[in-house]
Amino acid sequence: MTAEPTPAPRGQFVRWAVPVVSCLALATLAAQTRPFGWAATALVAAPSILLLAQALRRPDEPLPADPRLRNGLLLWSPLALAISVWELFALSRQSSWRVPDPSHPTVSTLLDTTLEHGPGRWAGWLLWLAIGWWLLR
Repeated sequence: MTAEPTPAPRGQFVRWAVPVVSCLALATLAAQTRPFGWAATALVAAPSILLLAQALRRPDEPLPADPRLRNGLLLWSPLALAISVWELFALSRQSSWRVPDPSHPTVSTLLDTTLEHGPGRWAGWLLWLAIGWWLLR
């Protein structure tokens, strides 16, 4: 006699489905905006601020002293810092924040041919949101 698997509680499904549906909706809406426009900027800033506020809140329980966590922080923190410094430098050298400058490219400028229109833009938004969610978790 084999035991039948019990279905996942409804709350667990909702907890997983809400972020997925939200990301799909946001990516669909954002893919319709003009690259480097005000609407696209607002749709980048809003989730970034919300996820940053979520990430900075105090955890319910202390994090375990895991060497993988420490090693991951030691590896990814300098990389994230270097990319952030590059982005800020490139943005500060552009004549206008809304017009990409090929002599001082940001990551968005380098990926512009892929992310400018259509399915590539939608996939880029989904990837950006998924990476943000993964980093938050």
